[in-house]
Amino acid sequence: MPSREENPCAEALREIYQQAHGDLRGYERHLAAEQEKGSALRRERLLTERIPQPERPPAFRLKGLAGDFVSSDDLVGKVAVVNFWGVWCSGCRQEMPYFQRLVDKYRHDPAVVVLSIDTYDALPILQKWIREKAYTFPVLLDDGLVYDARVESFPTTWFLDRRGRIAYIQIGSDQNLVEEFGWRIEDLKHR
Repeated sequence: MPSREENPCAEALREIYQQAHGDLRGYERHLAAEQEKGSALRRERLLTERIPQPERPPAFRLKGLAGDFVSSDDLVGKVAVVNFWGVWCSGCRQEMPYFQRLVDKYRHDPAVVVLSIDTYDALPILQKWIREKAYTFPVLLDDGLVYDARVESFPTTWFLDRRGRIAYIQIGSDQNLVEEFGWRIEDLKHR
């Protein structure tokens, strides 16, 4: 069975190209061009999902694993990515390496804040998991915000505009997280 990173149709695509062209010369260039087109179409589709009349989420002030507090007011003036997840959630665990890459990409961008809100995990389990995986992304501890905000699926990610309003929502995990979350972030940075 192919991994999440592999295209299960790769061999079939290669065979079709070879049958159509007699050999594989030019295949890599053709494949790169098709991937570029697909990426552009995904970007266009994702950006049309911007919420036309965004609203602010319920106000919150949550404690982080490091003992610090972050409030919804702290995010105003920045583009913010807020990911609701839990160690108990297999899709959440699968996307965390990509989420870490996103955090690393924007770590030094003063216009962007990327953080996560852990839900339903016992603190010792969460701390152990974060430590074992060596993740460095900010983790806030949910205190009922998921209920107030009616977050029912995990992972769920909010993309807040500079006014602190939810402009995009991603429900479910995403193996193209760095690219696709980045498109939304950049869109919001330039508005």
